[in-house]
Amino acid sequence: MSYFNAVARGSMKTVRFCSTLRDIVLLFGKILLTLLTSTFKELIVKRKKSLKDEVVLVTGAGKGLGKELALKFASEEAILVLWDIDEVKVQNVASDIRELGGCAHAYVCDVSDISKVHEVGARVLEEVGEVSIVVNNAGILQNVLFTDLDTNKIRKTLEVNLLSHFWVSKV
Repeated sequence: MSYFNAVARGSMKTVRFCSTLRDIVLLFGKILLTLLTSTFKELIVKRKKSLKDEVVLVTGAGKGLGKELALKFASEEAILVLWDIDEVKVQNVASDIRELGGCAHAYVCDVSDISKVHEVGARVLEEVGEVSIVVNNAGILQNVLFTDLDTNKIRKTLEVNLLSHFWVSKV
């Protein structure tokens, strides 16, 4: 009987030791996580760049995410250069920004056409100045099954959603 009691007492000590070791590891993990979180917040989150008077180009600015991004940049006092294929919509967004006290320049530009991108880019450089931030937001979605896409729709999707990023970034 005493042999079994000694084994039972030993296993209880082992269980307590493992439990204590687990608690220590969890404590160190929480301390490490707290240190990393506070370091991240101190170095990354608190360093907010001022966008005042930065020239920001937003493609696809006539509606959706492009419009919302333009409004957000305007609230940060940036100078907005808005590109969209739809003249009425891009002008409306520019008007909204001006009504809020911001500065916006609207241009009609088909970003899938490299010659138009160069042409409008030259106008922006002359009329507004050098762009410091580019938001390549323009994109299209063909709302059909892949098997129903014809060659022209596939080409246009690739030109707008992929190639236009290169064209705009090189201007």
